[in-house]
Amino acid sequence: MKNFRYIDIADKIEQLINNNTHPAGEKLPSLRIISHQYNVSIGTAIKAFSLLEDKGLIAAREKSGFVALRKSGFRTELPESPHNKPAVKDVRVSKIFSMIPPDDDVHAAKYISFFNATLDTTMTPFNAIRRSIQNASRDLSGRHLQYESSSGSTL
Repeated sequence: MKNFRYIDIADKIEQLINNNTHPAGEKLPSLRIISHQYNVSIGTAIKAFSLLEDKGLIAAREKSGFVALRKSGFRTELPESPHNKPAVKDVRVSKIFSMIPPDDDVHAAKYISFFNATLDTTMTPFNAIRRSIQNASRDLSGRHLQYESSSGSTL
């Protein structure tokens, strides 16, 4: 199956970056030049550059155009794992656990439930929570009832 034109253009530009025709840090030809060179529309050139941006090979610089960042074959070496084994530690149950009276039921599991555990009230930021609730209740736009943008909230 034949690729879309913008994918072919992106592949050719990627090859130029990989063979150092456009080394890292160098400015790439403008969208207009790419458009004329490959005989495509500006929109197709933008789509090709967007694909290369998504791959992390190029980046847009404000008022400068696009710049090559790295080769596509660039790989960082993973750190080697240490060959020494962790030290074995002897773990002992605290005296406080041994003072817990045994359960009367023989078949009951012997464990401590933290199901009802709560934070100490001195650690809870009540004022910040109160301010957040007040701000949300004053907002009549209903934005707090909608999903956030994928780029995050500006508030």
